Amino acid sequence: MILDIGCGGNPLICKNEVIHADLGGEHLEVKCDAHHLPFKDNCFKIVYASHLVEHCLDPKNVLEEFRRVTSRVVVIKVINAKVDYACETHFYSWNEVTLENFLKSFFKEVNIYRSIRVTPHKNILRKLLSQLKVFALLGIFGKNELTAICYK
Repeated sequence: MILDIGCGGNPLICKNEVIHADLGGEHLEVKCDAHHLPFKDNCFKIVYASHLVEHCLDPKNVLEEFRRVTSRVVVIKVINAKVDYACETHFYSWNEVTLENFLKSFFKEVNIYRSIRVTPHKNILRKLLSQLKVFALLGIFGKNELTAICYK
């Protein structure tokens, strides 16, 4: 079983394998705050949090909750502070080194991967412009997203 915490309007889609949880949204099975997860210890094989941790007031508490409810792996995605700006709702930001150091205080093994984040757009023209911008900026700035795979 997978916990997709902070899924908002962009949930993971896997039949009968995912519990979607967030403060609000359309496709939720559980409405909750990441600081206080209403689940038993070790009840999920995977906890997945995409672009959530940087919005949390107490990311240490959130990571402790993730570690508590997973039996195996936590996957965390954040914006790479080296190449992308933080928005006004980001309380924290990390680069590869700071994210790895932060996560190693919670997990035995942490692997960090750089990738490209392309924001989904419903308008086809905005989508095209966004993709062109991402690919143009990629040559200048590099990969704008970090994915951490953390093993308990």
